[in-house]
Amino acid sequence: MATQTLIAHDDYPGPEPAIVLIHGLSCAASDWEAQVQHFKGRNRVVAVDLRGHGRSMPKDGAFDGNFDMPTAGQDVADLISALGIRSAIVAGHSMGCRAATEAALRLPEVIKGVALIDGSRFSTGDPDKAAAKMRAAIDTNGYATLARGMFETMFVSGTDPAITEPIITRAVERPPVIASAFMCAMVAWDAGLFEERYAALTVPIAIVQSTHRNANGERIVLLEDTEVEWHRTLETLAGPLRITRVYGAGHFTQIDTPDEVNDALEALL
Repeated sequence: MATQTLIAHDDYPGPEPAIVLIHGLSCAASDWEAQVQHFKGRNRVVAVDLRGHGRSMPKDGAFDGNFDMPTAGQDVADLISALGIRSAIVAGHSMGCRAATEAALRLPEVIKGVALIDGSRFSTGDPDKAAAKMRAAIDTNGYATLARGMFETMFVSGTDPAITEPIITRAVERPPVIASAFMCAMVAWDAGLFEERYAALTVPIAIVQSTHRNANGERIVLLEDTEVEWHRTLETLAGPLRITRVYGAGHFTQIDTPDEVNDALEALL
């Protein structure tokens, strides 16, 4: 029997429930350093590199293809099972919100809560059209240009370049084939699977929101009167939500305002 290839991860010992941390598009496990430092020793903490990211790069056929949300979630579920974790919460940032949701649906007896950190919903309607629109944008602009434009809007003015530049550079330098596949898969998931997946999710959901994509697709910081449309949709599907709105932070909420994210995770625990 072939040995299952698991996604790369950092596993910090501690009691359960474990906290499983899932990064966003073209990001890595290291984005959760503030949460690792806060919780390690108090809880078991596992920070993952999704397939095609960080240390989970294609090699000898491993993680070569299937760069989509259900597979990413299955990878996380497989890792949780392989590590022998019997009780956990999962936290996803940005694209990782989808992977966290997929993982929770695969391990309902193990995963007791889901935290969505500055998630979004890019598209509704026909998933194939959503993916085709994203593909056209990538083909027109080029992945690197599109990624730079996206990631430069993820930080508030005055954020230390020592924080922003490595994150932007990391995203821009991602293998375009992998990053583009994930981008198209993410918008297709939003259009085609969002309602189905969240309607099936029965565990508590905590949301920490600091930015929002407006009607023009522009990322804006959250203001007191900002209405986040997908929150309303999610409430109709999954019931009452614990929502923390964070003002004055960029998209990397777990880096900009770690205390708010840590508090949300504490509440799920």
